[in-house]
Amino acid sequence: MEWSRIEPEEGKFNQEAIEHYRQVILALKKRELEPFVTIWHWTLPCWLAEKGGIASLDFPQYFAKFTQKIATEFSGEVKFWITLNEPTVVVGNAYLKGIWPPQKKCPRLAFRAYKNLLASHNLAYDILKKVNPESQIGFANNLNFMEPYYRYCPADNFSVWLYYRLAERMAYKRTAGKNDFLALQYYFHDRIRFPFFRRHENKKVSDLGWEIYPRGLYELLKRLRKYNLPIYITENGLADQDDSQRKEFIQKHIFWMQKAIQKGVDVRGYFYWSLLDNFEWDKGFWPRFGLIGIDYRTQKRTIRKSAVEYRNLFLYGELEIL
Repeated sequence: MEWSRIEPEEGKFNQEAIEHYRQVILALKKRELEPFVTIWHWTLPCWLAEKGGIASLDFPQYFAKFTQKIATEFSGEVKFWITLNEPTVVVGNAYLKGIWPPQKKCPRLAFRAYKNLLASHNLAYDILKKVNPESQIGFANNLNFMEPYYRYCPADNFSVWLYYRLAERMAYKRTAGKNDFLALQYYFHDRIRFPFFRRHENKKVSDLGWEIYPRGLYELLKRLRKYNLPIYITENGLADQDDSQRKEFIQKHIFWMQKAIQKGVDVRGYFYWSLLDNFEWDKGFWPRFGLIGIDYRTQKRTIRKSAVEYRNLFLYGELEIL
């Protein structure tokens, strides 16, 4: 749901935009696809950005009002809700690295924004449950599989501990009792040398230079088992313009997901990112994540070979798991 389309002015909601999303949801359900609706995926209306955005102490209340509108409009059509997308990613890029708006490097604001987002999830959970008690609700958490560069180095191990303390334990502690499932998004494997210098083998990488490490998904799923909640892998994918690595990428990640299930992890679903080529934030349009390619000049869609193979894997089990 694009907040700036639905609430372009504070307190004024655009019914035409709401009906657009309703038609998308109904089109999915007509095709027997279960929609998982994300309420917030980082972008803000200008009026809210001018008030301080996610770092504003009032942000949770603005988010609660927006959620109330969304919940009321779609309560009969949506069962699964993702309140927030990847809070650590937007906070890190906006307030630690300073490469995304508002492009500030301020640990104090970063911590405030992170707490705001987790508080916003809790408020949204209560609102969604009140409107429809049958709703299933979580937030999408991007977790990297972290390892110490030197296994027996205390400083490297401390760096890994600190990462999981902030990105995993703090997130789920502050939202305890407010998740019906965990939504995991996995892209990165990091070998950490104190204090957070990354070192990778990079035997295989995506077009963005991100290391491809399927086993990391298995390790993260095992970590999350202790929360005793169903898990959905809501994003996992790669930029691969010539479609040469996507088949193997999907095969191997599914293989390690199956291994986790065999170990007792309650995995309920897997979403490849993404159906279509997409706008990749500060990278622009050039990274090609889609199972379906887009010619941005003509808007022509082309089904890639990996899309057919992905379908066959889940419909017929025809892909050999390597």
